[in-house]
Amino acid sequence: MAFLPENIKAHSKTLLEILSYRAQYQPDNQAYIFLQDGETESDSLTYGELEIRAKAIAAHLQPWQGERALLLYPSGLEFIAAFFGCLYAGVVAVPAYPPRRNQKLSRFFSIVNDSEAKIALTNTSIQTDIEKKWEKGTELSPLKFIATDAIQTELQTIKFPSPSPEDLAFLQYTSGSTGTPKGVMVTHGNIIHNQQLIHEAFGHSENSMGVGWLPLFHDMGLIGHVLQPIYVGFPSVLMPPLAFLSNPICWLKAISKYRATTSGGPNFAYDLCINKITPQQINNLNLESWDLAYSGAEQVRAETLEKFNEKFSRARFNYQSFYPCYGMAETTLFTTGGEKQESPIIQNIHLEKIESESITADGNGSPKKQAFVSCGRPYLDTTVMIVDPQSSTRCDEENVGEIWVSGGSLASGYWNAPLATEETFQATLQDQDSEHFLRTGDLGFLKDGELFVTGRLKDLIIIRGKNHYPQDIELTVQQSHSAFRVNCGAAFSVEVEGTERLVIAQEVERTYIRQLNVAELAGVIRQKVASEHELQVYGVVLLKTGSIPKTSSGKIQRRGCREAFLSDSLSVVGSSFLDQHGDRLTHQNNSPTPTPEAEQLTLITELCEQISQCVGIPSSLIKPNQFINTVGLDSLQAVEIKNYVESNFDLVIPMEKFFEDITVAELATEILNSTVADSTSSNGKVSTHDELGETNGHSGNGNGKVESGIDLDSRLRLVYKSGNDVLQRAREFELPDQLRKTGLLPYFRELERNEGATCIFEGRQLVMLGSNNYLGLTADKRVREATAKAALEEGPSLTGSRLLNGSTHKHRDLEKKLAAFVGHEDALIFTTGYQANLGFISALMNEETTIVVDSEAHACIFDGAFMSRCKVVQYQHNDLDDLDRKLQRVAQKSATMVVVDGVYSMTGDIAPLPGIRELCDRHKVTLAVDDAHSLGVLGEYGRGTEEHFNMIGSSDILCGTFSKSLASIGGWVAAEVKVIDWIRFNGRSMLFSASIPPTSLAAASTALDVLIEEPWRVKTISENATYWKNGLKELGFNVGESATPIITVMIGDDMNCMVFCKELLEAGVYVNSAVYPAVPRTKALLRTSVMATHTKEHLDQALEIFATIGKKLGLIE
Repeated sequence: MAFLPENIKAHSKTLLEILSYRAQYQPDNQAYIFLQDGETESDSLTYGELEIRAKAIAAHLQPWQGERALLLYPSGLEFIAAFFGCLYAGVVAVPAYPPRRNQKLSRFFSIVNDSEAKIALTNTSIQTDIEKKWEKGTELSPLKFIATDAIQTELQTIKFPSPSPEDLAFLQYTSGSTGTPKGVMVTHGNIIHNQQLIHEAFGHSENSMGVGWLPLFHDMGLIGHVLQPIYVGFPSVLMPPLAFLSNPICWLKAISKYRATTSGGPNFAYDLCINKITPQQINNLNLESWDLAYSGAEQVRAETLEKFNEKFSRARFNYQSFYPCYGMAETTLFTTGGEKQESPIIQNIHLEKIESESITADGNGSPKKQAFVSCGRPYLDTTVMIVDPQSSTRCDEENVGEIWVSGGSLASGYWNAPLATEETFQATLQDQDSEHFLRTGDLGFLKDGELFVTGRLKDLIIIRGKNHYPQDIELTVQQSHSAFRVNCGAAFSVEVEGTERLVIAQEVERTYIRQLNVAELAGVIRQKVASEHELQVYGVVLLKTGSIPKTSSGKIQRRGCREAFLSDSLSVVGSSFLDQHGDRLTHQNNSPTPTPEAEQLTLITELCEQISQCVGIPSSLIKPNQFINTVGLDSLQAVEIKNYVESNFDLVIPMEKFFEDITVAELATEILNSTVADSTSSNGKVSTHDELGETNGHSGNGNGKVESGIDLDSRLRLVYKSGNDVLQRAREFELPDQLRKTGLLPYFRELERNEGATCIFEGRQLVMLGSNNYLGLTADKRVREATAKAALEEGPSLTGSRLLNGSTHKHRDLEKKLAAFVGHEDALIFTTGYQANLGFISALMNEETTIVVDSEAHACIFDGAFMSRCKVVQYQHNDLDDLDRKLQRVAQKSATMVVVDGVYSMTGDIAPLPGIRELCDRHKVTLAVDDAHSLGVLGEYGRGTEEHFNMIGSSDILCGTFSKSLASIGGWVAAEVKVIDWIRFNGRSMLFSASIPPTSLAAASTALDVLIEEPWRVKTISENATYWKNGLKELGFNVGESATPIITVMIGDDMNCMVFCKELLEAGVYVNSAVYPAVPRTKALLRTSVMATHTKEHLDQALEIFATIGKKLGLIE
């Protein structure tokens, strides 16, 4: 390593001088490493590379010297190059975040307008996106956008300006927790001075290592994790904020992996780790190197420090590493901090003393106390004093007042705001006016030279002459009930009849909104606040999850919340107010009324399915507006339908109706009229759904309507009425939207990341029990590396069908390997498993043939039959006697094929293959087995159903998919060579579909190799399935007798099932629900499936959550 002059920091006037020295003397030293997903290194910069990149950008910016430039970048190192490029070019950088249409943009536009920026620096992707999505005439129109990643890094001999310490370096817009963001003018001298403060306080050296996840456009991320490493000369590992927020363990894993010495964040970051990181994840951490864990930007809570230390001490975290500190954009960043490697100083203070602005330490554990954590002391020439904000006189020690600061890190003011600058940056004490101070707007006190911050002056609540800090009241509220979201509430006062009254605005967890009990929750709040703060709560406003106003850094905007309350623009789900005398309560529940359950709008589908079973034609051929007497019912089948309706709906329908002009939709309407009327009669009994809560709106009024005002009869007629508009049914299909509003839609959830045994959903790590990734190979390194290699070497697609240009030797190699593994002569690969079934059935069957199918077989088998126009006969699930009867009836009349699932995907049942094979032989018919859920699961080596029964090669046709055990996408059919050749040239779903892409092929082939080499996975998944099933049984759940990884939990009622599924999701377990018509009416279930990669800790965690939610909903005792 080249020598770097030791006095460079002491004699440099700007950070640019230090970067230039490092680029000259340490060009190859690592400056930054970027982890795009929080774990994988995706980019890096050395000092030499950074200077070259920054100067190339600076050269491009020469025409705009002295102007402001917005920096609009996603998290990444291009932002850093652009920031230094601005410094070199003499352009004033304005860090911000890229605008997105789905965000509230008032803050962003205020920055654009206030800064008067002429240019915006960004990357090519964001520039293209902005040009597409933003119309001319908006606030962005005057800006010239420059994509810096498109600027060539050719060296140019340009003499860049040499800034002085007084020159403006950048505008740091404040987070705006109490008002509109203002641009803090940070000079080059401010930067250097603050870097000196941090260097001395944090004890950094070139041997230090930083890890940061904070936004780079914020002062803490920029000054602390971008500029300090350059100043001192140590590497900085960075990741996007979203990576940490969605998966907090990645922050601590990075600290552990890179042996970081310095890292930190606001108090909520430590809370997030406490709440989201599992004990199993901690096992692989080593936090011994982390000797400075700073906490700042919001109030540091002693409880958080203690809980974090308690949880992570076994990962060798040292409590003395905690470093509470205090600062703000107006002081560049850092203002005060403690002594490194000394335990935080905590004072327990009588609340009544705080309220009267004088404090006394309490060592006796009085219940009326608050623990305050010291934010340390000032360093170098920085001065901190406590001042009476009214008289501008200095407070005595241990008296609460406004925090005033002076020193070299004080910014020069607010951009374009001389009055605000004078008010905030040029404050003077009453008895002297020679020295100017910054009025921070924060309240606090000094004790033994240590600064304790108690709150914000503008947020302070003064009621009846007493001071109350909103964050203390908010904490009381959020600890009072599990319905209240942590760090998502605001306490403020409003004037009512000339008197200041307290209002609490608090977000409610999603799981509580549907059955919101406003009176109960408001009562809890009032009781707790009165008990702990001696305050009466005038108004309780319960808010929709995720709706409370916050800054871009996550701070509660109390002033913004108060203004939204006064303007009636909060997202309120319920409220409770006292009258002006405080003796009468008014409650209002604004939570959305749940809509009719799914079964009511899918009754027609059920009837079509039932008729199809009787007649023996695909249900898709039976139309809702078709007269029942035209579908081919004979008198015996009509009686079957009549008996079905009467036994399932307690409705007697005259026999003659089935031979008159009644349609399927009209029959459904009669059933609905009857069931809705019945729900309001007979002893006043409410339906099972109503027992979930008083507010879900299912009580009927006897005329086909529910209290939501939705006319079910007219809706069904509208959905299915005939007409010329083929889109009418789609446009009037309301069920998904209704379920989305209630939060109960259990389908099309959007995962952020699938990690195999776990997944990331809405920023939380869940135990994944809803995947068919039976062997856990989607997360296997070998499979992923093979996939990546195929993508790089062969590209994403062959862009052609197998018939033409979509076949390679790798396709044939896999087909041969697969055929050998399952014990058949040959195999053929399709693009999906669904297409495999469509392909072989449509190639072999026609209108003169018959297919006999288990009633619970997969939908793709029925669709293949429909495609081939063959006759369809169903037999009762796994009932060999019924299969025999059906074969006796059809096998002599036409060529017949029996098609079964090896393992039935909904229940986990195994087909009785020996008996089925015997019947097929007796009746001389073909047997096809769909082994989609059997491969990798059944048999000693995972060869599927045939191996399970020691019957390898016994099926005439065997098919399956790669999307379960083989961690890919694709399907396959195995049979004798001649049959495969016939399907190859006649299977339409293969002939007219693009070939399976190289990446999917590589993943499936590698996964099959892993299965062959590691048969222990099959044993492990069986053991996990037994453990999981027995655990559920012991809790009291009805789980049946599945011998596969598919374990069903029988619930019965559709609504109960959807609620259970939703609450499990909220609590940390991902499962799938099956409600009517996917399963018979009153047979709703949760489908769970385990993996070979699930640990006992995963399963125990899920069992604990099942127990908690099951008891809460009354499903178990």
